[in-house]
Amino acid sequence: MGPIRLVDLHDGRELARIERADLDFLIDVLEEESGSDRDYYVDRDTLDYLAERGAEASLLTALRRGLGAREEMDFRWEEAGQVPG
Repeated sequence: MGPIRLVDLHDGRELARIERADLDFLIDVLEEESGSDRDYYVDRDTLDYLAERGAEASLLTALRRGLGAREEMDFRWEEAGQVPG
């Protein structure tokens, strides 16, 4: 598996490309509704929680940049080069 794209569900823009280790971290730390769930919800408190749990600075920067002035954000992950289904 190559790089992973994080995509904002609001407007479909790419937030970042991350490594598999960052994705594994998100999967371990954030709640999923099912084993095939690829969507996540974050807000500022969630980003603080990720930082406390040891998230890489580059991942936190990408998520903070994506969140911008919003209070919350939903995003999904997909393999780079994958056509969204």
